[in-house]
Amino acid sequence: MLAENPGVDPEEFRDDMSDRAHETADGHEWVIYNHKALMICAHCNTEYGDDFLSEIGFKWTQDSTIYSVATAIVFGEMRGRIEFRLSELIDEHESEAA
Repeated sequence: MLAENPGVDPEEFRDDMSDRAHETADGHEWVIYNHKALMICAHCNTEYGDDFLSEIGFKWTQDSTIYSVATAIVFGEMRGRIEFRLSELIDEHESEAA
């Protein structure tokens, strides 16, 4: 997309891609289905998801459930992985354009 729109500000593009990453992760079946979220937490690296909980200041309350925590972790994990890869692609594009 950056190559197709050479006048686009890279920071504006990063913000747009971050919004898209959020929307993609938020509606993904691994996030919205409790069982799948639990399986991701049990069998995958969730470093980005753990970081996300810290970023939002998550505190376990009596209203928290294992399912709500698992879906939040998986959301954060997916969003983090998408944003990481998008950042790599933008950096590659910028270095090639320079």
